[in-house]
Amino acid sequence: MIKFIFGFIFIILIFTGCEEEKKAPLYKKSSTQLAIEYLEKGRFYEDKNQNRKAMEYFKKSADLNNTTAIYTLGYNYFNGKTTLKDETKGLKYYLKCAKMDDKYCQYAYGREIYIKNNISQGLMWMKKSADNGYVRGMLALGNHYANRFNKTEFDISKAILWYEKAGYKNNVKAIMKLVDIYLQKYLYPQYYDMKKAKYWTQKGYNLGSKEAEKKWNRHRMWEKWIILKY
Repeated sequence: MIKFIFGFIFIILIFTGCEEEKKAPLYKKSSTQLAIEYLEKGRFYEDKNQNRKAMEYFKKSADLNNTTAIYTLGYNYFNGKTTLKDETKGLKYYLKCAKMDDKYCQYAYGREIYIKNNISQGLMWMKKSADNGYVRGMLALGNHYANRFNKTEFDISKAILWYEKAGYKNNVKAIMKLVDIYLQKYLYPQYYDMKKAKYWTQKGYNLGSKEAEKKWNRHRMWEKWIILKY
C-alpha cells in the first residue's frame, strides 16, 4: 500500500512538472525591446535623482545601440547632467550615434565642434542633420551663411535656401530671418522683395509670433492685398 501511495505521488509530481514546463514562456525579448526598457529605467532613476543607477541603465541601453540612450549619454556627459562633466566623453557618444545616422546626434556633434572652431566638420554634420529633416540643423546652416563676419562663406542666397527649408517646417526663427532679409532694401537690394516679406510675415503671425505682428504693423503691410503664397 505504501509503495502504491509513493508511486502515485511520483506520477503526480512528474505530471505537474510537465505542466509547468508547458507553461514556461517561449517568448524572448528582442535586444531592441530590452534597450527601450533600459532607457525607460534610466529616465525613471534620473527623475528620482538616483544618478548612478540612471547612468547605468542608459549605458545598458546604449550598449544595445539605442540612439536615444547614446544621445542622452552624450548630452549628460557634455553638460554635466546626472554625472560629472566630461566634454570628451560627451562628444564621443554624440559621434557614435551621429554615425548611426541619428539626426539629433548629427546636429549636436556638429554644433559643438563648430563652436570649437572645427567649422568644416561642424558644417558637414549639421548638413547631414538638415538633410535628415532636422529643423535646427537647417536654421544653423542658414545662420552660418548669413553671418557677414564669415567673409569666406558669407552667402545670402544659401542662407535663404536653408531658412526657407526651416520656414516651411514652421520654424519661427527662420521665418523672421527671411522677413529681415526681404525687407533689407539697402543692405540686400538684390533680395528686397515685399511680396515675399509679406508672405513670411503672415506665416510667422499665424504661428503666433509677436515679432511678426510688430513687423506687419510697422511696415503697414495691411495696406495692400495679402499674398498667401509665392
